[in-house]
Amino acid sequence: MRVILFESRIADIYDKKGSALDFVVCETRVTNQKGEHVADLRSVIVQRNG
Repeated sequence: MRVILFESRIADIYDKKGSALDFVVCETRVTNQKGEHVADLRSVIVQRNG
């Protein structure tokens, strides 16, 4: 049986353009059933403020 573990964390939160845009940076570490590192994932969520 194969097992893949995803461990996510919020790496950073910041704003730009005078707080008109908020950014949330999420990093995920992926390991297999032996605890071996498989991959690193990074995503950025952008929110526009009214």
